[in-house]
Amino acid sequence: MELITLSQFLRDKTGVCELCIIREDGWITAAAWIDNEDLFIGNLSSRLLEKPVKGDAWGTLTIAGCKGSHHEIPCHYIDV
Repeated sequence: MELITLSQFLRDKTGVCELCIIREDGWITAAAWIDNEDLFIGNLSSRLLEKPVKGDAWGTLTIAGCKGSHHEIPCHYIDV
């Protein structure tokens, strides 16, 4: 993978409406829903945004629904 920062990756390598889960050393440290105007960038720490991306993969994330139900939703995992 080319050397690219998380900020560049989120802006250039993702699409609108993607749910991105950012993992640092294997731990989920942030999440971003990619919007049309890149407003998500303002909610992520500058320290995290400057880290190089080590890899990425598509997977699922379990979320809780109403009345105790659980659902698997697609997400884009990004490792920094």
